[in-house]
Amino acid sequence: MRQNPFRRQSLGLIILVVFVMLVSGLFGLLDGAELNATNIAFQIRGPQTPPSPVVIAAIDDDSFGLTGLQWPWPRTYFAQLVDKLKAMGARLIVFDVFFIDPEISKPATYFVQGETLKQVWEKYGVTPDELRAANNLDNTGTVCGGQTLTIPTSPSQTHILIRDRLDLIAERYGVSEATLLQINNLENACQIQPGDLLQIPVTGAVSYTVRDGDDVARIAGLFQINSGAIVDDHGQPAQDPLRVGQTLTVQFGDAALAASIKAAGNVILNGEIKKTLREGGLQISQEFPLPILREAALEVGITNIEVDADGSVHSIWAWDNAAREATEGPFFYTWPILAAARYANVTLEAQPRMEGFLFGQQTVPLNRRFLRVNFRGGAATFRTLSIYKVTNGDLAFEEPEAVKDKIVLIGATSVSLQDVYPTPFSAERFMPGVELMANAIDTMLTGEHLIKWSGVCADANTEVAFLRLCSIVERFPMLLSIVVSGLMGLGLLMIRQPSRAVALVLGLMVAGMAVWLIAFIGFRTEIPVVAPLFTLLLVYAFPAAERALNEEIEKRRVRGIFEMFISPEMVGQLIDQGVDAMRGKRAELTILFSDIRGFTTMSEKLTPEELVNLLNEYLGAMTDVIHRHGGTVDKYEGDLVMAFFGAPVWYPDHAERAVRCSIDMRLELARLRQKWEQEGNLAATKLEMGIGLNTAEVFVGLVGSGRRVNYTVMGDGVNLASRVQDLTKDLKWPLLITEFTQEKVKDKFNLEFAEARLVKGKTVPVGMYRVLGEKGGSTVRPAGA
Repeated sequence: MRQNPFRRQSLGLIILVVFVMLVSGLFGLLDGAELNATNIAFQIRGPQTPPSPVVIAAIDDDSFGLTGLQWPWPRTYFAQLVDKLKAMGARLIVFDVFFIDPEISKPATYFVQGETLKQVWEKYGVTPDELRAANNLDNTGTVCGGQTLTIPTSPSQTHILIRDRLDLIAERYGVSEATLLQINNLENACQIQPGDLLQIPVTGAVSYTVRDGDDVARIAGLFQINSGAIVDDHGQPAQDPLRVGQTLTVQFGDAALAASIKAAGNVILNGEIKKTLREGGLQISQEFPLPILREAALEVGITNIEVDADGSVHSIWAWDNAAREATEGPFFYTWPILAAARYANVTLEAQPRMEGFLFGQQTVPLNRRFLRVNFRGGAATFRTLSIYKVTNGDLAFEEPEAVKDKIVLIGATSVSLQDVYPTPFSAERFMPGVELMANAIDTMLTGEHLIKWSGVCADANTEVAFLRLCSIVERFPMLLSIVVSGLMGLGLLMIRQPSRAVALVLGLMVAGMAVWLIAFIGFRTEIPVVAPLFTLLLVYAFPAAERALNEEIEKRRVRGIFEMFISPEMVGQLIDQGVDAMRGKRAELTILFSDIRGFTTMSEKLTPEELVNLLNEYLGAMTDVIHRHGGTVDKYEGDLVMAFFGAPVWYPDHAERAVRCSIDMRLELARLRQKWEQEGNLAATKLEMGIGLNTAEVFVGLVGSGRRVNYTVMGDGVNLASRVQDLTKDLKWPLLITEFTQEKVKDKFNLEFAEARLVKGKTVPVGMYRVLGEKGGSTVRPAGA
């Protein structure tokens, strides 16, 4: 049915949808969906691989496997790593590793030095097989330092292999050779190869007696530590020149790491501030590196990684403080911010703000202290180097400038350490925390910050104001987009054509997604997309569904009412065309009255059962004919049938349909008479019918009570049609029409003027016409006429 698409119920549904969406947005229930949309935007944008000064020195599975070290690694090993990176020209060295507690019971580490067999055969120009054959070596090439090798040249030569000996290493550290064999899983002393890492079971420090020719640098080289870790008997760093016989202390562990950090002068360490809400209030704890390490470091930053509502990491803390109120110091920047500032030679503000801080000439946008990370891609986007290749010297040999002028981040990528996080690109694998921070540093240095379109709290530097007001202020753009989408959906509901409205809804959603994607990719701005589009969809869909349900209920009601008056086909047309047949109206229709002649006489000759069966058969046949011509059966009164044409479905040829239907009704009666004659019902064979038609403007509509209604017509035109049917007796013609109907059908049927008759209710005579048949066909006259 064609109705005003806007209903009071629709307005109520719209208000409810907008209210629910506003509440959901205000309390963060839509945050996860918005962040998932951001993940999709990242993936549509795709990975980016611009040149970056950030390199990762990875605590990876290869390093674990090749060194045999267990986590946590000895700090002497980290000290050797710092020394190697500094020697290779690293501009900044940043630890994504905590050094909070003193090291306990960890060995010193030592890389075996000396010549390899490969270096020997390359030096003398012989093949590996020739060298092995000349010295009776097996395929493993096991050979001891100091061993004399025969070189199969012409003439043959000898070469003393220059390589560390296990017994001398043991003596140097003050341990037994057997202990070194056991702790390093060695079968014999000759099994060690250059580049192998030995674990030396010492407890913190060893004593060393200065020999002739020693200096501090040489002693540091013997133990592979920084010279700052060698102290004299007063606990001060040893200074050249040294005295033969002087006793020095060679320190390992924390002291060795501190010495390497101090000597490098470019190391940033990592700490943490923990805030826990308990019964007594907010509990704050600080976990920073050991004082000896903290004093040696260039900077100490903090790290806090939190997973967002969608289960991924989109931001990092830019700063935090160790106080209850956000305005109270001291303030600590996270180490990615410190690393970027040091690399860019930028001085950071002493007191950053919730919404941002100065970084050189630009303001870094924050959202409640959080820095949105502009991820370059998924895991392994940044160059990652195995720490083992750095410490054993392979990297310096193969790529001497691999870390020159770079920011080197030392952190875990090994699966066993589980320092991984889901990110926008982590559909296949999670990203190590150290690489997440590499992305943050890259964001800072490139200045390609992501901007989240949100409000800014004017008083955001207090936690109380933040908790009370910032939710509304910061989410204002999202809330506004929900309201705007609600209004747009309301406008769409005013469109009468559903297909057009649906097309507009889809068009608006596509346009909204395009704007959202352009904003993200082109302008690095995150704007709400799920909230407004979902609101638009719901605001249109819910009322549309409610309207469709009401229309279906209305259709069923119409079908239930009209299927007793008109044919099923017409009921379908009535519903499909959306005709508002339930409301009364005035319309020009053609009314038909039909009555059986001789019915009373015949009924006296039949039993009640026979009479009812015959009458039902007659009325059923006549009803089928009326329905076939698009007529509406108004009522039955005994053997009288009243019908009309042109409502509820309008036909401009309603008069023609009525006349043609009347002719077919007479033909149908003739068929019935033949049937009854064959059945032996001779009384019924005498039946004849009279039909009267009139075309007039009448009232048509549903009339009745809530329990019973009838679709009927009323007016003088109806009464005139009834009078015409009565005149068929006087004029002895079974099918009469008025001059009003004659004017409509004169070009289609053969008509004959009967007379002008003044009928009851009329002040002037009305012309009556006999219907003889359709033009071009034979003339139809009733039997005996």
